[in-house]
Amino acid sequence: MRPDGPERYRRILAAVDVVPGDDDAETHALNRRILDWSSSWALADLAELHLVHAWDAPATGLLRRWNTSGLLQETANEEYRYVEDTRNRHQYALSALLDELSDVLGPEGFGYLAIQSHLPKGSAIDVIPNLAADLKADLIVMGTVGRGGIPGLLIGNTAETILNRCDCAVLAIKPPSFVSPVGISD
Repeated sequence: MRPDGPERYRRILAAVDVVPGDDDAETHALNRRILDWSSSWALADLAELHLVHAWDAPATGLLRRWNTSGLLQETANEEYRYVEDTRNRHQYALSALLDELSDVLGPEGFGYLAIQSHLPKGSAIDVIPNLAADLKADLIVMGTVGRGGIPGLLIGNTAETILNRCDCAVLAIKPPSFVSPVGISD
């Protein structure tokens, strides 16, 4: 949190990482925690809530490199279909997560929030700080799985990089299974 931050948040950006077709319970639970915290805070502060998921199509460009037939237009069309299919799968996974939140909050609470979702293509490290600046977000709520050992004690690589690139407060949430390596002794 920033010491010079606002008393109440006006715009909250919740950053989730949905993986289409992956039933990883840990990632899903972390995404739910992000949505629970951010929606609760948005309702308490009467803030706008924005949901972001950065995605990428890693094979973009490979089709052109592998094209030996010289059919450039056909290759471009295949690449376009690949990118659109990838985007649609991410959109579907994000919509499913929002449907779950709607079930938890009920139609009135969910409707009041009027969550605005963003699905930009690119790396989360670049996309999230840029979107936060564009929206003039006061708070980013995001997950962090962390690294092992001392470097991962507090925060993970992506969250740490985003924190250093943003001018707003960042709330980094650990997954439910996270156990702190630091304990309190009697």
